[in-house]
Amino acid sequence: MAIRVRVKHEQQSVVPVRFVRAVTGAPVADAPDVDDRGFAMGTRADTWGESDALGAMVSLAVGDTVRVKVLREDIEAAARLYVTSTDTDLVRVVHPAGGGPLPDSGIFSIQGVADRQNEPVAVQVRYGSANGPVVGELEPHIFELVHIRLAVHLVTIDGAGTDRRSANVATTRTNVDTLVRGANAIWRPCGVRFTYADARIVEETIRRRVAPATGSEYLHRPSNTWRALPNPLGAAANFAAAGTVTTDAATYPDPNHQYDEFDTLLNINPIANAVNVYCVHAGTGWVGLSYVTNVGMAGRAGLGLAIADTASTFDLAHELGHYLGNNHADADNAGHDTDNKDVWLVRRLMYSQWPAGAPAYRNDVGYGPNQYGALISVKTLDGDYSNADGEVARSRLRARNPY
Repeated sequence: MAIRVRVKHEQQSVVPVRFVRAVTGAPVADAPDVDDRGFAMGTRADTWGESDALGAMVSLAVGDTVRVKVLREDIEAAARLYVTSTDTDLVRVVHPAGGGPLPDSGIFSIQGVADRQNEPVAVQVRYGSANGPVVGELEPHIFELVHIRLAVHLVTIDGAGTDRRSANVATTRTNVDTLVRGANAIWRPCGVRFTYADARIVEETIRRRVAPATGSEYLHRPSNTWRALPNPLGAAANFAAAGTVTTDAATYPDPNHQYDEFDTLLNINPIANAVNVYCVHAGTGWVGLSYVTNVGMAGRAGLGLAIADTASTFDLAHELGHYLGNNHADADNAGHDTDNKDVWLVRRLMYSQWPAGAPAYRNDVGYGPNQYGALISVKTLDGDYSNADGEVARSRLRARNPY
């Protein structure tokens, strides 16, 4: 059926197609979420150059081939569509061969070839042939892969340890592998990959001191001796509950000391030149906890994150997002979470509150019912909350100097 279009403004663009994730459900490394939030391209990172493309953005790593789906909004299914790249030295269309026609699924594949500063590229959907009129544009950003080392600490507090630790070494490794692999599926399109070695899966023990009975102590691994807890809890203090990092106001009414257990945990046998991830059995009111860090903090002690046994791969990816410099997507200018349930925010990996609850448009944002979204924003849109947008560029800046 023909669609009549009346252009009312000489600068009006008619775009009958959209770009979306190629899959639904859990994150997949070769099917990144597409930042399709409107047609404004927003403020660009200094090294991205100027582009006249209008529409969605997507990120991918050099050498990776990823899938993206063309969604036909206002064009009939019989229309033959082709996909082309404006610069094949930066991005190549791998499938379909010759760029088209697109299969019924609408899915095409592109490969990141090179990461070059100030050289933008566009993937264009064309009508009728590879030389036909452009009916939609996608702006990909290609990044060299940066590797960030993790050190995973399996913590026992007063006899209660994390369930991620098993008496079987292979099972422990599988538990850690599953967690890290899921986080990598989310972060790889940004050109960030987290790695760890077997030697960096270490067991930590915190216990009540035997004599004198006051205070707790931890096993100092370099010397294999028991030592009093480091600050801020210090020598005379205890962790309040077995297996738990307590951060609630009822236990610690002074807000200046509410996170003393967490800060103490981050100073127990940290491994240099790595992001230290402390796995504990439970936290009070949280499944993951970290600080937002920036490049200026590189080299400082006491930086890292904690995750509880109930934490998923989304939670680890979210906390790593904080480590890479990102606040909550819905934080206001004062840094407070607004719990805004705008679907543009709920889709974001760095959204503060989940599950978002009914109605359906909030509890399923393409990853399944009551599952986190995993969009890491490529665009930096004016008017977004605080400075939370532009997460890809911010994360890459931190990733180049992560320790």
